[in-house]
Amino acid sequence: MGVPPQGAPVPSNSEPLSASTIEHFQRSAIRCELVPVKKYFFEALMELVGTTGECPKPCLASNAQLRRALVEVLALHPEGDTISVDAMLKDSAPSLLLDDPSYSPGTLKALRYDMGVNALKQGLFSMSGEAPAEEDFLFFGESEMMFLKDGNQYRNEVARRHSTVIGFHYTAAGMPGYTLQPGMLRRHSSSLGRIEDFVDHLAACQQRRDAPTEGRSPSAPPSSQCTLT
Repeated sequence: MGVPPQGAPVPSNSEPLSASTIEHFQRSAIRCELVPVKKYFFEALMELVGTTGECPKPCLASNAQLRRALVEVLALHPEGDTISVDAMLKDSAPSLLLDDPSYSPGTLKALRYDMGVNALKQGLFSMSGEAPAEEDFLFFGESEMMFLKDGNQYRNEVARRHSTVIGFHYTAAGMPGYTLQPGMLRRHSSSLGRIEDFVDHLAACQQRRDAPTEGRSPSAPPSSQCTLT
């Protein structure tokens, strides 16, 4: 039946979920029938990081905050104790397990990392006995991204291979066709996974953030707190 209604806030470092947020996600867990817990988790994740605007949210909650919020949200589902947040993220958006602002959802580096993890998991790369490091995942991801350039004959195939990862980060970045709408998440076909479009979109959003506005210079930080709403 689509994603739950938008507008659930993410708590800050010290704030618990509000009563309205708890009610919001309780309604999301049980609609006409019990929503499967993994589906509920992914819908909640997309709602927490997604945007209804044309760019990423101006001040994003940290990955640690997002994980804590997901733990609280998952506890509202009757079967929430059957899965763990870390295990679910490891299989879907492993960059969210890294506490580094450069790996925020919707960033190019986070997309590279997640594509690299996904590529290794699919057997596209191999390691000679040693555990892969962060740099390895970034290298694997960049290698895969090369196929997403316009004109590459394998672009559609690679985009389909990483469609879940691409959809997650494109949604967080506010890419056209991936923004959240009431009751649904619009997604482009994986055949439209041009990496140039994503890079250009992020650059345009950065220019918009850096542009001076009334009462604020380009270098001044926004007044909003770094929590998702």
